[in-house]
Amino acid sequence: MVKKKRVKHKKAGHRSWAARNAPIKGGHRGDIMSVEKRKDLMSKIRGKGTGPELAASSELRKKGLSFEEHASDLPGRPDVVFRGAHHI
Repeated sequence: MVKKKRVKHKKAGHRSWAARNAPIKGGHRGDIMSVEKRKDLMSKIRGKGTGPELAASSELRKKGLSFEEHASDLPGRPDVVFRGAHHI
């Protein structure tokens, strides 16, 4: 019985076949903006007080639910956290 050799195919756009941190000829940087432009754009994105967040917290307050906003002791700082009773 003859064993067939498996042929590895390189996936387009995938770099698992390249040596670690090796530059790929003709590779793409991953970002089309300069560092300054990206920093300026990202600084304008608000983390608190957005429209959907205010609407949701307003509805929760109307229903009489107690909650905490932007809990810094949890990973990712979620917008709304129900600490007391179990809510579903």
